[in-house]
Amino acid sequence: MEQSSQVRLEQLKLLYNSLLYSQIGMFIAGIILVYILKDVIAGGLLLLWLLFLSLTILYRLVIRQTFFSQLKQRNLNVIKANSRFLFGVIISGIAWGSSSIFLYPHDSAAHEAYVGLIILGIASASVSTLSPKKPAYSLFLLMISVPLLTQVILSNNPLNYSFALLITLFVIVSLISATRFNTNIRKSIQLRYEAKKRTLELQRQESKYKLLFEKSEDPMLLISNFRPILANQAAVKLLGYNSIEHLLTANQFDLSPYIQPDGTPSNIAAIQITQHLKDLGFYRSEWIYKRFDGEEKPSEITSTIVPFEGKKAVYCIIRDISIIKETEQELIIAKQKSEIANQSKSRFLANMSHEIRTPMNGVIGATNLLLQHELSKDQRYRAITVKKSAEAMLSILNNILDFSKIEAGKLELETIEFELNHFIQEFSTIISNRIESKGLRFIKPDDSSLPIWLKGDIGRIKQILINLMDNAIKFTDSGEISLSYNISELKENQIIVKFNISDTGIGINFEQQNLLFERFTQADSSTTRKYGGTGLGLSICKELSELMGGDIGFNSKEGKGSEFWFTIEVSKIIGEINSGKHDKIYNKDLQKFKANILIVDDNQTNLDVAKGMLELFGLDTDLATNGLVALRLLEKNHYDLIFMDCQMPIMDGYEATKKIRENRSHPKHKDIPIIAMTANAMRGDREICLESGMSDYLAKPINLERFESILIRWLPNASQIKTKDNNQQSFHVKITTVNHQENGQWFEYGSLLERLSGNSHLIKKLAKSFILELQCDINQLLTNIRKHDTVKIIETSHKIKGSAATFGCNNLSQLLSNIENAAKDDDQRTIEDYLEKLNSCVSLTIQAIGDRTN
Repeated sequence: MEQSSQVRLEQLKLLYNSLLYSQIGMFIAGIILVYILKDVIAGGLLLLWLLFLSLTILYRLVIRQTFFSQLKQRNLNVIKANSRFLFGVIISGIAWGSSSIFLYPHDSAAHEAYVGLIILGIASASVSTLSPKKPAYSLFLLMISVPLLTQVILSNNPLNYSFALLITLFVIVSLISATRFNTNIRKSIQLRYEAKKRTLELQRQESKYKLLFEKSEDPMLLISNFRPILANQAAVKLLGYNSIEHLLTANQFDLSPYIQPDGTPSNIAAIQITQHLKDLGFYRSEWIYKRFDGEEKPSEITSTIVPFEGKKAVYCIIRDISIIKETEQELIIAKQKSEIANQSKSRFLANMSHEIRTPMNGVIGATNLLLQHELSKDQRYRAITVKKSAEAMLSILNNILDFSKIEAGKLELETIEFELNHFIQEFSTIISNRIESKGLRFIKPDDSSLPIWLKGDIGRIKQILINLMDNAIKFTDSGEISLSYNISELKENQIIVKFNISDTGIGINFEQQNLLFERFTQADSSTTRKYGGTGLGLSICKELSELMGGDIGFNSKEGKGSEFWFTIEVSKIIGEINSGKHDKIYNKDLQKFKANILIVDDNQTNLDVAKGMLELFGLDTDLATNGLVALRLLEKNHYDLIFMDCQMPIMDGYEATKKIRENRSHPKHKDIPIIAMTANAMRGDREICLESGMSDYLAKPINLERFESILIRWLPNASQIKTKDNNQQSFHVKITTVNHQENGQWFEYGSLLERLSGNSHLIKKLAKSFILELQCDINQLLTNIRKHDTVKIIETSHKIKGSAATFGCNNLSQLLSNIENAAKDDDQRTIEDYLEKLNSCVSLTIQAIGDRTN
C-alpha cells in the first residue's frame, strides 16, 4: 500500500515538472497556428480560440504552482492533485480538438496540411510529457485526433483519405509507445523507491549494529584472513592492548598460543572452525586467547559469517571463562575428596552400627523385662522413655545398616504375596493415630476397590511409606496429610504402583531441594537441630524404590507443603487366590478402664456402635439423643468423659458444650473432657470444635485404636483393672479378605468387624436397628426433598451420612455427603440428580448387609 502511494506521487511529480515547458510550447504552437490562418479565418474567431487556449494554459500553470507549494508544506492531497491535472488535460484537449473543427479551412490544401501537422505535433509532444499517467495521455490523444480525423474524412478530398489513414496509424503507434513508456516509468519509479528504501534500511541497520558493536560489554572481533579488522573496546580490555588501533595490528600468532586446549595447533583449529562455519553458518567453541602481556585466557567464542565491504568475514563474540574453568577444577578436586570421605564414612558407620546394635538390643530387651514387673508411676514412665529412646536409636542403626548393605550391593529383596488394598488400609490404621494425635487430619485411600493380589517386598514398601509419613508428620504442624496410590499396567503380569504422600507442612525452599536425597544430609542444619534425624531416610527410600524397579520424587513449595511420590514395579497374581492362605488374623489387646462415659448422638446406630466399642474397654456408658437430654443427664449423674456429636436436633453439640462450660462452678461439670465425634472431616472442622469449648476431635467412622488413644489421653486418673496374669483382654478373629468382593463395595464387613474387635454378634444386633433406622431416615429425606426444605435436607443427609460411615457403608455415606453439600449450595437440580442413584445405593447396601449378617 505504501509503495503504490509512493509510485502515484512520483508520477504526479513527473507530470507537474514537465508542465511548464509543455505549456510554453503549446502557447507558441497556438501563435503559429493563428498566424497561418489569419488570412483564411475570421479574426474574431481566431482571437476567441487563442483566448480559450491561453486560459487552459494559465489554469495548468496555476495548478502546477499549487502542487509544488502543497508538496513543500507536506499537506498535499494526492487524489485532488491527480483530479486537477486530469481536468487540465481535458480542457487542453478540448482547446486543440476545437481547432480542428472551427479553424480547419476547406479551400486550401496547404493550410490544411499546416494545421494538421501542427495539431499532430502538439499531440506527439504532449503524449511524451503525459506518458507517466496513462489516463492523461490517452484522453489528450483521443480528444485531439478524433476531431481532426473526422474533419479530414468529411473534406471530400480523395487525397485526405490517405492522410486519415496516416493519422490513425500515428494515434495507434503513439498509444503503444506511450503505454510502453508508462510501464518503464512505473518500473523505474518502483525500483528507485525500493533501492531508496533498502538503502535507508541498510543505513539504519549498519548504524544500529555499529553502535551495538562499539558499546557492547561483550568483547567482539571481526576477523578476515585470520586477522582482526574490527574490534570493540571490550575486546581491547580483555586482550590487554592499548587501543583498538593497536589491537588491529595483531595477527593470529599474536592473539593465540601455539596449542589449543584439545592439543590441536591454533592455526589448524582456526581452519577447522572456518570449515564448520561454512557448513553450519554458526559455531560455538572454546578457545585460548593470548593477551598482549603473554597471559593466556580461556574463552568461549560464538562465531558466525557476515558480509563486510563486499567480502565475507567472521564475527566473533568472546566470553571469558577463566573463573568457570577454575571452579570446574576445584569441583573435580572437591568431588574426589568427597568420594574418599564418603567411603570412609560409610565404612565407619557400618562398623559402628554393627557394634552398637548388640548392646542396644540388650537395652530394649532388658527394658521390656523391666516393664513386666510392678513399677511405680514414675518408674514406669522412665522405663517407657528408655524403651522409646532405644527403639529410636535402633531405627537409626537399621537405617545405617540398610545404607551400608545398599552400598555394598548386599541388600536382597523378598517376594511375598499380599493384597494391596488391605495392606494400605492396615497401614493407614497404624499411621492414623500418630497423625491425629498431632491434631492433623488424615486423608486415606477409599477402601471400596476390589482386591488386587501382588508379589513384592511388602516390608520394604512399608519402610518407604513409614519414612515418608514420618517426615510428613514431623514437618507438619497444622492442616492435613494424605495418602493415595494408583496402578498402571507395564506389561503382562507386571504393574507399576505409584504412592503419593502430601502434607500442608513447612515445605522445602528451592535451594534445598537439590540436597534432599543426598546421604547424611537434610535441608539445612537448623532443620536437623529442630527436628532431628540422620539424613539417611530419604536416601534409603530412593535406593529401595530404585531396587524395586521404580523411582522417587517430590513437589514442594516453601510454607505451603510438600508432595512426595514413589513408584515400584511388582508382579500381579492372576487367577484364584487361596482365601485360607491369605486370611487376616486380627489380634487386639485392649486396655480396661473404670469410668462413666456419656455418648451424645441423634443416630441410634452411632450410639449402639460407640456403646459396643466402649464396653470392650470395660466402660459404663449412658446414651443421649441430643444436647438437651445430655444436660439433663449431667444434672443427675457424674461422668468422666463425654463423646459429643456436633449436628443434632433440638440442641446441637456446639450449644450443649457451651452450656456445660458455662456451669464449670458445678463440681460435677468441672473440667469434664468433651470429645467431638462427628462426620465432618473438612479442614477447619477440628478448630471449630475446639473453639466451641470441646477438648478433642474424632472423625467418624471411629475404630478401637482411636477410642483407646482418646481414653488414654483424657482418662489419666481413671483406674485400670490389672492382674498379674491377665490384665488385658485379647480378641482373635479370622477375617477372610477375598470373599464377598461385590458386596464389599456397599458394606465393608471386615472393616466394621475390625473396629468392633471381631464381635460379629454385636454386628448382627446392630444391623437390624441400622436397617430400620436407615429406611425411616431415607423416607424422611425424600419427603424433605419433595418439599424443597433445604435446612431439613442438610440435617437428615448429615445424620444418615454419619451412621452409614459408622456402619461401614462408605458408598452410601459419600452419596449422602454429596447431597448435603448440594443442599448447602441450594442446588436443587443436583439433589434431584442424586435421587436416581440414592434408591439403588440404599437397596444394594441393605442387600449387602443382609448377605453378611444373616
